[in-house]
Amino acid sequence: MSLTMEEQVQARDWLCRTLSPYYADETPPAPPQQLWPEIVRLSDAGLVAPRLYRRTRDLGFLPAEVEDVLSAVFEYATLRARGMRSELEGIIRFLNDAGLEPVLFKGAEWLMGHYAPGSLRLIGDIDIWFPTGTEQQEALRIFQSAAYMLLTPVDQHNLTSNHHYPPLHKENTIARVELHHQLIRPKLAEIMDLTGTADRLRPAKMDDLRYRRLAMMDGVTIAYLQSGHMGAPPFETRRIAIAKWLDFMDRFAETGHTHLTEPREIGILTDPGDIDVQLLTALSVKFGFPYRGKIDTAYTDSWVAPASSSSIMAHSLRRSLTLRNLLSPSAWWRFVKNFRKRLEAVLYAKSL
Repeated sequence: MSLTMEEQVQARDWLCRTLSPYYADETPPAPPQQLWPEIVRLSDAGLVAPRLYRRTRDLGFLPAEVEDVLSAVFEYATLRARGMRSELEGIIRFLNDAGLEPVLFKGAEWLMGHYAPGSLRLIGDIDIWFPTGTEQQEALRIFQSAAYMLLTPVDQHNLTSNHHYPPLHKENTIARVELHHQLIRPKLAEIMDLTGTADRLRPAKMDDLRYRRLAMMDGVTIAYLQSGHMGAPPFETRRIAIAKWLDFMDRFAETGHTHLTEPREIGILTDPGDIDVQLLTALSVKFGFPYRGKIDTAYTDSWVAPASSSSIMAHSLRRSLTLRNLLSPSAWWRFVKNFRKRLEAVLYAKSL
């Protein structure tokens, strides 16, 4: 049975409100039965199916077939997180043995139980950072001595345009490990206040494991950039997985701030741009995020209508038509190579 556009929006709104940390004290109402297929689809696309199951499993309104699907994903996510936690503990241990204390951030920090204990995240890789080049080179050597293999040689990896060394992986382990030489993509680092980040690191210890964490607001800023700016250009911020939005809000909720007026309050150096306004409007309208600044209601209103594939592709091409790209053989090669993926992304956006 196909849903009307109004019903699709209703399903999205129900999922957003149900999973939002700002409505965590409310008991969500049961959605209309016909919305469940769309709710499950959205939770899968947004990487939040395990969180949805944990939130709703004891409320008594999950249809049997939905419970079967969500519980299976929940079990998988639980086992995966447990395996990744075990691998991360081993990494911290052999780095400690060499006198190094890694900085854990993004999903690695969550794996160690430091925020949003009531959620269950699907994590793709383990991110660690060392502030100094000396520490980074030593860590890289130690990883390789521990049988972690680089997916590409370091001398073939452009460190100027990449914020981490080539990904590392060990046979018979789950995670890909990203050893960062910079916290976030260079272009995004330009709009984040990173001054003093290394001086604000917080030491942490769990059992015999020693590591460091970003200062609370530095972690919030990284999560904010991941949840919005990582998605554009060329496509809209709403294509970012819901899990990224929730990660930002989970972290912000722990800061004790009662509201946010503009991104500068969380360390974004530039004035609020279109991406910021769209993202914060969406989080405010859909998730109850305490944002009190400029809004873009046309952005969230546009969720009611199908996206135009032609307009999205045209927007993408306009953003890419720079003189530098037009004169670059490698840019043309990337365009041809990635055209199919871009087209698939457009069709996905059209389905939202």
